[in-house]
Amino acid sequence: MMGLAGMDAQLMLVSCAVATFGAAITSGETRRTLRSPFGLSVAGATLSWCLFFVVAAPALSGWDALKGDPSASSFTLVVENLWYRNEDPLNTADKVLATRPQVLVLLEYTQAHADAFREAGAFDTYGYRWERVEPYGHGIAVLSSIPFSHPVDLGLSGAGVRVKLALGDSAVELYALHFNAPTSIWDIPRWRSDFELSTRLLQQSNPNTIVAGDLNATQGHIRFRRLLEAARLKDAQDVGFAGFATTWPASGPFPTLLRLDHILLGTGICLDSFERLAPNGSDHLGLRAELCFAQPAA
Repeated sequence: MMGLAGMDAQLMLVSCAVATFGAAITSGETRRTLRSPFGLSVAGATLSWCLFFVVAAPALSGWDALKGDPSASSFTLVVENLWYRNEDPLNTADKVLATRPQVLVLLEYTQAHADAFREAGAFDTYGYRWERVEPYGHGIAVLSSIPFSHPVDLGLSGAGVRVKLALGDSAVELYALHFNAPTSIWDIPRWRSDFELSTRLLQQSNPNTIVAGDLNATQGHIRFRRLLEAARLKDAQDVGFAGFATTWPASGPFPTLLRLDHILLGTGICLDSFERLAPNGSDHLGLRAELCFAQPAA
């Protein structure tokens, strides 16, 4: 299990309802046998709902968002896991480009996806590109209409690159990350390694840092929470009061259940808007954020 925090609201509410029903049944049986007070049922129900709100607190309440500096530059960023098994990459490329971001972080970037984005006109729009085309889930690309420099491949077991975006007199360090999914006894150590290396790197990052990618983790993972704490990052989904902006799975008959994709913001970055993108043929839903620089402290 990926942990309760970051799960879809529907799934969490069902869990609470089951817990409440179980508490009521248990209380009834206990009263018949041990003559326990009916308050046990109320206590069980109350406990289950309290647990729901405690676990869901980040998604329900949001965090205090920093105010933007009106004199500073702003820009839009989209992160999308394209899915290496996508059967219609051109349709996905068209829908992603229709969101008109200035910076694109693309994951599971295969040759088919590279060809589709080229055919859709992305290479004419985005003059600054860093690409690592790979089969399966290890490809990654950053496409930008904003100049960037100093691309550094982070050497993750999954995929990761750091670039420096130039916005006027300011610069932003953008980390585009895709961690291995912890789905087997072989992949779990790789997933841990990706978190450990990225946490060490981000501990040294400056306040104008953005992390965008599929970390294959939710707030329910202690390694994810440690990364946020160590790097002083906040999740845009929480800052933007977006609630349960779950992103996976987006294919098949099931609803999206988990928040695996993230845009994380350093203390120098503020959020003007945040949205989860509509389905586009991938097994993940993309995220779009309009970002700006925070006002300096008085």
